[in-house]
Amino acid sequence: MELNDRVLNATATMCNHKMAENSGQREWFIADIASFLRLKRYDELDELFNHALTESFTSREAEKRYFLAWTQMCNPLYDLEPLVEAGSEGLALIKAWQNARPRSTHAWLAETQYWNHRAWLYRSYGWARDTSHAMWICASACNEQMMIAAINSIDCDPRQWMAASLANTNAQVFGFPDWMADFLKGNETVGTAGVPKLADYHQRSPQEIDALMAHSGLSLDNAVCPSLPRPSVLLTTDDDFSLNYWLTVCLRIFPTAYSALGEYLPFRMPRWNGTHQEINAFLASGTCAHLSDSEREHLELLIWWDEYRDLSVKEIDEPEIRTKTIAKAQAVASHARNQEDRHNALGWLLNCYDDVGDEEALWDCIQRAVMENKKLDNYFTYQAIKFALRDFPDSHWIYNFICQNSQNAEGWAAVIYRGYFQLAGLFGFEKNTERGNAWLDRVSAIQHSATWKWTIRSFGWLNRSEYCVPLAEVGAERNIPGALHWLADEYNNRDNGTLVPYQTATALNYYQHAAQILRDHIAQRDNTPWPLIANGGYSGYEADLRDIYFSLAICNQRLCVEESDPAKWPGYEKNLLDYLLQAHQLGHEQAWGLFLLNIFEVTDLTLAHSHLAVIQEEAQKGTLQAMVTLARLHGNKQDKVLFNIKQSARWTHFADTLYPDNELVRDCLYKLHFDTRWKRMRYTWHTVRIPASELPGQVNPMV
Repeated sequence: MELNDRVLNATATMCNHKMAENSGQREWFIADIASFLRLKRYDELDELFNHALTESFTSREAEKRYFLAWTQMCNPLYDLEPLVEAGSEGLALIKAWQNARPRSTHAWLAETQYWNHRAWLYRSYGWARDTSHAMWICASACNEQMMIAAINSIDCDPRQWMAASLANTNAQVFGFPDWMADFLKGNETVGTAGVPKLADYHQRSPQEIDALMAHSGLSLDNAVCPSLPRPSVLLTTDDDFSLNYWLTVCLRIFPTAYSALGEYLPFRMPRWNGTHQEINAFLASGTCAHLSDSEREHLELLIWWDEYRDLSVKEIDEPEIRTKTIAKAQAVASHARNQEDRHNALGWLLNCYDDVGDEEALWDCIQRAVMENKKLDNYFTYQAIKFALRDFPDSHWIYNFICQNSQNAEGWAAVIYRGYFQLAGLFGFEKNTERGNAWLDRVSAIQHSATWKWTIRSFGWLNRSEYCVPLAEVGAERNIPGALHWLADEYNNRDNGTLVPYQTATALNYYQHAAQILRDHIAQRDNTPWPLIANGGYSGYEADLRDIYFSLAICNQRLCVEESDPAKWPGYEKNLLDYLLQAHQLGHEQAWGLFLLNIFEVTDLTLAHSHLAVIQEEAQKGTLQAMVTLARLHGNKQDKVLFNIKQSARWTHFADTLYPDNELVRDCLYKLHFDTRWKRMRYTWHTVRIPASELPGQVNPMV
């Protein structure tokens, strides 16, 4: 992807002109709604949003600003987000606003979006494959509450197109309440059962429904249709009561709306049981006659993005088709008139060039993305720094890039880089402990994820290893398990050239600290009854804990060797076996075999005997490590309970027969049975008459 003059000039500016240091304060489209509500500044909040609503009819910029303040789809930092994410507490603040200002259209709009998002959280934002029946019922109940709030919002101000737009999004997925058709016909619906399944299911599984309702503030007390106003702008069922009902209401209120169409069309894609033909027909209809050429282009490109968004260039085998596919994305990235389309194309191209290993094209694409102010994720943030260190090492490029990319960041690595660079005074950032810590405080939301560890490691990939330990120590002070884990790995590494000295005891302490934090986090997560489906975010906590347990086992094994006081060996040996067992239980592939083998290594025979039943069970299955361990346990003359050389020879024979020429058999059992002529004769005497039918692990055909 060649760089044109515009990109080259933007890159030159990034290199030569240092921008003002940004604070990283959250940028609101209109206002921090949650803060206003906590301070009960209702009139000021209404004034701000009433003005924004009025302005939304006057220009596309004002329309977009108002729209983005309220919608969550592909817009995680919308103005209502902190309130919605607060769950029941946020709902209580919204209700207090309504009680204080019953005719506030935006108090009702806030509730509309609250239930909109909560319905999606019950359903899950993914493919909903794991959504339970009870979750679907709760999603329907949220959808019903959203419709009620939307009607009230429109009644308070007949210009309230945003409420109709939000309701339209959910109607595409969740449909309409059972009473809606009767209500629009003018029939009396007060007291009609809202979501009857909610009450019915509650009778069958009250604990499950109560737990699920607690996530949002749903209540069985509200499971009936209340007395609702009948705004004149609402359509009757004689007009239109299809899934497009709320879109029609929205366009009746705001005939030249544009943002609402961009929110609606993705739900008419094939993945939502629509078709591209249907969308093209809609765009060609009189409904869209008011659109400008650039607006129409954006809506048409939504079809292109629907085809590209999940497409990997590696899936395209035909070279000609691959070339045309890349060329189309390049054309969109270069010439699309809407920034969202250019960002979509650039995001796809970044992954494309990375997949095919075209580093120069990737670097060119990164520069274009930075010019377009597209936020880069963790990986491409690292790639940008890597290329800039190569090509612009003595310029302001990295400083400017990190300032830009950390503001409302898409990936948390940019924020960690920013905080550390500020703490250490690197890459043009003024050394400032207070500001650096303020940036790192923002990363608390991903404390338990792997992002910290990945960012620490990235300095090694950037040939800036001297930054790894200081950043890891900053993370360790904040109880970040990934930072503790990285430090432990370094102290546990016996190879030359590591960044810290080899110290097993220090590594052990870091591993234990990280493990305890992860155990507490997992326990807190698992103690939540009937949790909702995680919509993205990090989920590898058990895998991290698994790896830490395995490393703890290695530490205890090394301490057995390093410790000169034999009285301490049994404790280390027990820990070794316990951690290997825990690592195995969490899915570590090597831990089980090592657990079985290390049982014969322990000096505490009582400890070895405590695991005898497990060893025997595994040996009968034909597990190599268990057979070797049984052979060693029965061959130990110091063990007055288990010593039996005949049994030792028998299990050695089984292991050698089932696993001929295996190094493990030779290494562990050679000295016991094969290093002298006498031992070999004794072994033959004990095993020569063992029939093949006695080999373990065989299926009995008579069973």
